[in-house]
Amino acid sequence: MTDKYSCFEHLSANESRGADYEIVRRLGISEIAVIGIHGGGIEPGTSEIAEAVAGPDHSFYTLKGLKEEANKDLHITSTKFDEPEAREIVRRSKTVISIHGCSEAEEIVFLGGLDTALSRCIEEKLKQAGFKTSLTKKDGKFRRLRGRNKRNICNRCGRGMGVQLEISKGLRARLLRHEDTETRRRGEKTGAEGVGAARERAWQEDGVNPSGPPPMLGQGVVSMPRRRFPSGALADFVRAVREAIEEYRSGKCGA
Repeated sequence: MTDKYSCFEHLSANESRGADYEIVRRLGISEIAVIGIHGGGIEPGTSEIAEAVAGPDHSFYTLKGLKEEANKDLHITSTKFDEPEAREIVRRSKTVISIHGCSEAEEIVFLGGLDTALSRCIEEKLKQAGFKTSLTKKDGKFRRLRGRNKRNICNRCGRGMGVQLEISKGLRARLLRHEDTETRRRGEKTGAEGVGAARERAWQEDGVNPSGPPPMLGQGVVSMPRRRFPSGALADFVRAVREAIEEYRSGKCGA
């Protein structure tokens, strides 16, 4: 697929922030960032998964597609993604984990990026939690998901190497199934767009306007609402990835 826009400057000149797309981010207290640059309607579920993995301690960033249709127009490939707030979060972080969505119906996670130690640690934890995984190979069928280009945003962090998680369409549907059920219990409308809108309203009920103009990064940590810990399959996924991150930070992951 050829991207409609080659860079963020081109995108922002033709799309409206707050109407066609939104950016949500905050700074954490660790030196790790979890990002979802193709969130919202671009690669559905990736914003929610990235936010859950980031939790309250790691930095978080997502660009979310809000369009009624044609959200794929907002896709800028990882090697060319240059939105300024994302670049700043990545620059401040030693390690980046980038969450993406691929189109495979099979429930599987493809792991890539230049940080092979962290990739293998995450893979092991996910396997232990019952998830099917695959480390992408140079000559493999899914080599396009390797994320090993130095210009890939996951590898533009302080250490020069990060991790890319490509989560299949089938697995994303299962991870978010329970979360969407919980959202609908609040009496909100159903469907992919409805669930997203319900989450936004839930944030506003907590006194946060995610669509409002955020403070600049230089003004300190961007506050975000306290979210309940995810449940169901998403909780298992998040727990596995976060355990891998903690082992990595403590030096327990092999090089």
